[in-house]
Amino acid sequence: MFSNENKQGFKVLNGKDRLFDQRGFDLKSRLFLFFSIFLMLSAFIVIFLDNVGFFIYASQIGGEKLISWFLFAIGGIINFFCVPILYWSSFHKFKKGDEFWDSESFWILPLFFFGCFFQYLSNLPYIMVILPSSLILIFSVHIWVMSLSRELIVMDEQFENSAEYFRSFTYLTAYYLVLAVVIVFFDLFDKFENWIG
Repeated sequence: MFSNENKQGFKVLNGKDRLFDQRGFDLKSRLFLFFSIFLMLSAFIVIFLDNVGFFIYASQIGGEKLISWFLFAIGGIINFFCVPILYWSSFHKFKKGDEFWDSESFWILPLFFFGCFFQYLSNLPYIMVILPSSLILIFSVHIWVMSLSRELIVMDEQFENSAEYFRSFTYLTAYYLVLAVVIVFFDLFDKFENWIG
């Protein structure tokens, strides 16, 4: 009834663009990023519920310590696992040409900040060791990923836009420095704690 040309046209019209069939789609990376954001938001929910007195009865049986441990654990998971994995994942995404590296690198700074803040907010004695250790780890991973991207620019000419990746992490370095200055000289964590408390 239809010519071969029309049948070819119908095949194109009936073709379905499926989400999971898209080139470069990595479900695990997206789920991991959403999991990292979920951890951050869950800590905020616990802080909010604590402020409105939701845990008032739990505090009588040691619930305050439980909340402190929860915040400490969330901050540790974010800073020791989520942020370094996002660094590594964004670099591999960039090498494969997957634009999702931009979304992953965007969330590194807020996750890092709030991971440190949750550890600080827990007021546990262990933060004197754990918080500096997480900072050293993240800055080491940051420098390592920047050096890898720099080598990519110098050695491989096929990555012509690799300067974009390196530049975005150079900006991230500047944001880290500004954040460090604000935290140290303006006591940002204490002010933030008073504001949400």
